[in-house]
Amino acid sequence: MPRTTVLRILHTLAAERFLQRRGFDFVASPELRMGLRSISDAALCAAAVPVLNEISQLTGETACLALLAGDKAVVVETCDSAGAPRVGGGTGAPMELHCSAFGKAFLAFGPRTSLEKVLDGAPLRARTRRTPTTAEALGAECSRIVRQGYALDDEEYEEGVRCLAAPVWASGNVLAAAIGVSASAATLTDQRVSDVSAVLLQAAKKLSGSLGQQ
Repeated sequence: MPRTTVLRILHTLAAERFLQRRGFDFVASPELRMGLRSISDAALCAAAVPVLNEISQLTGETACLALLAGDKAVVVETCDSAGAPRVGGGTGAPMELHCSAFGKAFLAFGPRTSLEKVLDGAPLRARTRRTPTTAEALGAECSRIVRQGYALDDEEYEEGVRCLAAPVWASGNVLAAAIGVSASAATLTDQRVSDVSAVLLQAAKKLSGSLGQQ
């Protein structure tokens, strides 16, 4: 396109607050970034709903989709099983990263700088007697999560509640979200963790594929 045409389009976008001018450069405005994130999140949630339904049917437990929001993990979609009561904080509840399955999945599979920032804040707040509070414990836990492919919250966030979470990847190997299963510790026993985690990992792979991850 002619240079003058491109410049006119850029000025128009800046006037409409889609771009911001910084000297001779044009950059995306906060409004544009927020709008693109909302579109992306909406598409992700739409793709996740049938996968969550499948997880819930196969496991008989509550299945959830969570996003990273600053220094918290937030559940944005939930699918309850007809045969099991809902456990945990529910949709919209922000969760601390160091002691929730979703949060630990984001720390383990996300940028190293995010994990280091949390580790630098140790000792971390204990929500239950099982919460990892030292940098050494959380660091070792994140290494184990990477090896096994999923995170386990073993009554670390809430007494009597166990959760599993696995990462969801978008095109370009971008960590887009995490999906998980929440259940009472009485039903999600040690013997069931292996079976439920297998279902969860397969579902995470399926959802990642729908987002363009090869």
